Amino acid sequence: PETEAEVAVAGLARATLAAMTRSEAARWSDQGVRINAIAPMSSLLGGLGDLDKPIRTEPEIAAVALHLASEQGRALSGYVLDFDAAAGAHCRSH
Repeated sequence: PETEAEVAVAGLARATLAAMTRSEAARWSDQGVRINAIAPMSSLLGGLGDLDKPIRTEPEIAAVALHLASEQGRALSGYVLDFDAAAGAHCRSH
């Protein structure tokens, strides 16, 4: 995002992702479905480092996704794993 308006829209999108993730995780939990999201880009909110560069590499993001799909990741549902903590209070960041 380059303008304040674009930053605001990106923030709304990120908060919406968090709300949808939590809502759908709660909705599907009784059927054993886990829902999480990965938010790896600092460019979603701007102003946090290099705006065109992911703060994690694709292999690192893939490793997180594999962990979520593994036996060890079974306890997590309804989380947005936010690598740069840009989502703020709208997400449960880890």
